[in-house]
Amino acid sequence: IRPNVYQFYSRTAGCHVYLIVGDELNVLIDTGIITKFNSFNYLLTTEVGLKIEDIDLVIWPETAVPENLSLRTSLMRYRVSQLLESEAHIITGAPRIVRNEDGSRNIYNSLYALDENADVAASYDKFHLVPFGEYLPFENIFRWLGLDQLTGGGQGFNEGPGPRTIVVDGVPAFSPLICYEVVFPDRVSNWQQRPKWLLNITNDAWFGFSDGPYQHLALARMRAVEEGLAMVRVAGSGVTVVIDPLGRDVASLPVGAKGIVDSALPMPVEDIAVLGVKKHYINMTLLILLTLLSLITRIRKNIRN
Repeated sequence: IRPNVYQFYSRTAGCHVYLIVGDELNVLIDTGIITKFNSFNYLLTTEVGLKIEDIDLVIWPETAVPENLSLRTSLMRYRVSQLLESEAHIITGAPRIVRNEDGSRNIYNSLYALDENADVAASYDKFHLVPFGEYLPFENIFRWLGLDQLTGGGQGFNEGPGPRTIVVDGVPAFSPLICYEVVFPDRVSNWQQRPKWLLNITNDAWFGFSDGPYQHLALARMRAVEEGLAMVRVAGSGVTVVIDPLGRDVASLPVGAKGIVDSALPMPVEDIAVLGVKKHYINMTLLILLTLLSLITRIRKNIRN
């Protein structure tokens, strides 16, 4: 499926993104957790690769840092910021923990954008959580039956408020998506504030070398084409890729590879025919017409019989 745009489309948004992927596959499959060792592995890979000049944005995958970066006392928050040049930013996945007045706490699977001063320029909380993995549906009933989340760990994640467009100085506005949030059509961006590109950080190491990472990638590619926006997908263990609005790969790293992707950010398709909430009206109209056509066909067939 391609939008109605010229096929030689290849403009860039004037922003250089720098994607860092670690070789976490064996550690994650064996232990089911991400250790701080992996975070320092990302640091070392980034330090080596930042010899490339004119980097605007560095991106790490989902849960690349297993530390609450919202705390000013976070060591990784300051260590990461030291990698950056002036006016550059780094985006990484990490948990966010909020303590409530009653002593309870909310835990979010989050994305942070940090600047060179170790300040949090923006954050985003995943809202479409994986049932039985990130939270337990009907928790009181299942726990009474002795059942827990598949991943263990006690308390599950809390859900965020929903799709949003993030604006960070020096970077085109983008819509963040964590893990499988990218698979849901029409739930990947804020229709009221259209972003310039889509960002999907994920940890696909749980799939191993199965078809899972490629199926996940195929769905992400569809969202790019549907929205007319570039998709930057940063996956722990791969596939890490920059996709243009026509669904074509600009740069990528395969499954299981450790390395970097240095790429210009493709421009959005500004003249795409259908944007935002209008898609829903058209989809619903087509669905109603197809349903009516099916009913008419069935009725005519019954009358003939």
